[in-house]
Parts: sequence; C-alpha cells; structure tokens
Amino acid sequence: MVCGYPPFYSDNSKETCKKILSWKKFLKYPTTVKLSDDVKDLMNGLINDVDKRLGYHGASEIKKHPWFKDLNWDNLKSMKAPFVPKIAFDWDTKYFECLKEKPDKPFYNVELKNKKNVESVSNYK
Repeated sequence: MVCGYPPFYSDNSKETCKKILSWKKFLKYPTTVKLSDDVKDLMNGLINDVDKRLGYHGASEIKKHPWFKDLNWDNLKSMKAPFVPKIAFDWDTKYFECLKEKPDKPFYNVELKNKKNVESVSNYK
C-alpha cells in the first residue's frame, strides 16, 4: 500500500489471482510514484520465490531490513500510532472508500441457481 493500491490489483478476482500466481510477469513499480530503493528492495524480498523470500529464515530477517532501520521493534507496543482514527460507533466506515462491487459472473450465476433451487423446494407441497 505504499503506492496507494495493492500490487496485483484488478476489478476481477480471477485476474487478480492470475497476477499473483504470475507475479514475476506482473510485478511492476509505477513510474508516477517515487519509491525509495529500500522499499523496492523490501517488496522484492517479500514478493519472491518461497526459498528466497525475506523472512524465510525467520522474522528477524524482515526486522533487520534497512527500510525498518528507524523502527524500535522492542517498544512497538508502547509507541503512539502516527494516526488514530476517531470512530463514532462500532460499524463506522468513514475511513474506507465507498466502492460499488458486483459479484463475479460465475459466482453470481451459481448464487441465482441455488436461490431458484431453494425456492422450488420451498414451494413444494
């Protein structure tokens, strides 16, 4: 989320899955966002083949990465967060972007079919 959106974003969940599975082909850094070499190195380390992935030999590998050099891991729980949202009630969503989502077509068709099956069974006498 350093760029403002996930690295394999797509409006279609199948396309997102395809991009994740083929990450070597689809992982690109936007030219419109200035990213430090440290953050690029961190992302390349986390999005990698399992045996080459940063953290494969333990969390200490991630903690020692230069991008986290100013983070005091030992006092993390006691540190004040840089942003604390002001929540009015339990289901307050004012900090989330409002998206109009529609289900993927195959899932939606299965859902409709199941609904018709339930209705036909419910109407059986």
